Amino acid sequence: ILDIRSNPNLQPETSTSWTAGFDYAHDFDASDLDLSVSWFKIDYKDRIGRPGNSFFYLTDPALFAPVILTDPDPSVAAAIVADPSIAFFGNFSGGAWVMPGDEEFILDDRLVNLASVDTSGLDVDLAYGVDTNFGDLSFGLNSTYLFKQEKAITPSSPVFDVVSTVFNPIDWRIR
Repeated sequence: ILDIRSNPNLQPETSTSWTAGFDYAHDFDASDLDLSVSWFKIDYKDRIGRPGNSFFYLTDPALFAPVILTDPDPSVAAAIVADPSIAFFGNFSGGAWVMPGDEEFILDDRLVNLASVDTSGLDVDLAYGVDTNFGDLSFGLNSTYLFKQEKAITPSSPVFDVVSTVFNPIDWRIR
């Protein structure tokens, strides 16, 4: 069973952010060059989010042990199935319908206060403008490189980096 109910135990999240950077601008006779580079680090405590991606919980049971309830009490499963806040409840196993009391595990995919989420990276902005007989032309490049985005589900669970994993941010983005 996949538990996607609301979580009444959520607490406010907090964060500490650090940034450092520099800007460079140079005007040429008929063109301008602007460069901005910024490093950032954001450390969340009690970040509200999902523990991971429910599609992958069973691929690493040790890592996701806090959200896998094995041999659940039938009353817990019955409460999940009967909860009116779930708009859809389906059988994704491909097999026969499992009735409360017959399930082998429950995956708790509710929003939770994650113990920590630590993100750091680098933002780079480059702009170049040139005056022509036809008007002004501007070119720009914007890029973010993530060094890490590490999560810990509980204070005692292992930390894992989610950068460039399915359904998470990629390490390098350019536009």
